[in-house]
Amino acid sequence: LQTALRTQRQLENTTASLALLRRLGEVLRASDWQISAIYANIGTYEAPLFQILDVRPFEDLDDPVYAAAIDIGTNSIHLLIAQVDTALRSFSVLLTEKSTTRLGERDPDSGDLSPDAIERAFTTLRHCRELAASHGVQPGDVVTAATSAVREAPNGREFLQAIQEQLGLEVDLVSGPEEARLIYLGVLSGMAFGDQPHLILDIGGGSTELVLADGRDARALTSTRVGAVRLQREFVHDDPLPPQRVEFLRAFIQGSLEPAVLKVRQRIEAGEKPVLVATSGTAMAIAAMAAAEDPRPPLRMQGYRISRERLDQLLARLLGMTPAQRRAMPGLNERRAEIIVPGALILQTAMAMLGAKEFVVCERALREDGDSPAIRRQPDLPGRDHLTAHHGPGRTATAVNPHRHAGTDLSRSRRWHVDQVAVAGHAVVGRRQQRRV
Repeated sequence: LQTALRTQRQLENTTASLALLRRLGEVLRASDWQISAIYANIGTYEAPLFQILDVRPFEDLDDPVYAAAIDIGTNSIHLLIAQVDTALRSFSVLLTEKSTTRLGERDPDSGDLSPDAIERAFTTLRHCRELAASHGVQPGDVVTAATSAVREAPNGREFLQAIQEQLGLEVDLVSGPEEARLIYLGVLSGMAFGDQPHLILDIGGGSTELVLADGRDARALTSTRVGAVRLQREFVHDDPLPPQRVEFLRAFIQGSLEPAVLKVRQRIEAGEKPVLVATSGTAMAIAAMAAAEDPRPPLRMQGYRISRERLDQLLARLLGMTPAQRRAMPGLNERRAEIIVPGALILQTAMAMLGAKEFVVCERALREDGDSPAIRRQPDLPGRDHLTAHHGPGRTATAVNPHRHAGTDLSRSRRWHVDQVAVAGHAVVGRRQQRRV
């Protein structure tokens, strides 16, 4: 065991890795030792590697540090709480929660965030703040960000000001291009791009981000104001949709995405064949429904491939279903069932415009990125350079505690950037150290 630890032996078989790490955790726990492992997707989408990073006595461990992050999206609000090991710069996910708040359901006349949506958001954010506080994370230490719905609403900044005054949460308002860049870095943390170009498609509630990038840099970053919640709110008045409305939506989506598609196409070099990667709720829901029909469904969606033909077949079935029939679909939750049709139409239209024959699912997106405004807000943050340096070409790592999480699908539940959790944790450590001095 000590030899394996010294050489940081890589365990390449996923199932064997989980079983061995679980067993090592049991052995080490029994002898008052801790094992930590580092997780990274290196080389292939389907074959993540586990690498033993460190082992040491429990008595050598520092007091636990907890960190929390909140993502205020157009469709939902996500919370993540983690325990941070500041010595190893690793963490264990303790809690994830998602609440469908539908901030994107704005006033049809003014475009403001509606009073009902604001109340739903405040109820959820209060709950998130209380959960964070129960783990010792004060409101000022919670990393919080908002995207499309808040960004575009005339009263969006008033909403953020009210959050800060009433709840003590300081929220970063992320721009469209910045959101696209963060999505790219988040996806890069879960996939090895190498030199091959990738097209990243992230369909949100209020906007769709399309990125052309490789393992070194992003060549094109685009954000378009077309999303699943937005289309549902503005154009879906009958359900199931009449055929004429379906064709109208396809034409509308195509016209909206055309500038973004043109931009990325112009930056694809001759002979290159980019891989299309789809992220976030719509893609995950489509993948879950497709996987439910497989003879041997995968344990996780990361790297799952769906052909355009299969998407067409699945969407054709969804278009003929009532809301109640969609809610009964395996892999589709009740709130996602409400917006899956416009989301799937965006995905289908984008694939046709890009000439993509299939897409690969990535469970990570904006919430797993590492170069956030929260980092830039804290230039003296302990470990800041190390954390941002995680985003190397095609090899970005996320640390997990295997004896707590072996055998569970963490990535699907992680809805916010993993390094931001570490950043928040280091911020707490820094403040504690200052108080001690």
